[in-house]
Amino acid sequence: MFLEYLTDMSFVLVMLIGGIIAIGYAYFRKTRKKRVQ
Repeated sequence: MFLEYLTDMSFVLVMLIGGIIAIGYAYFRKTRKKRVQ
């Protein structure tokens, strides 16, 4: 029961961190492209 909860929470955390990294990477690429042009 506790292990299931821990696995679910870690999955949510990984998804959240992955989303933040993806958004940050997309934002970084966008600003970098603007700077080049």
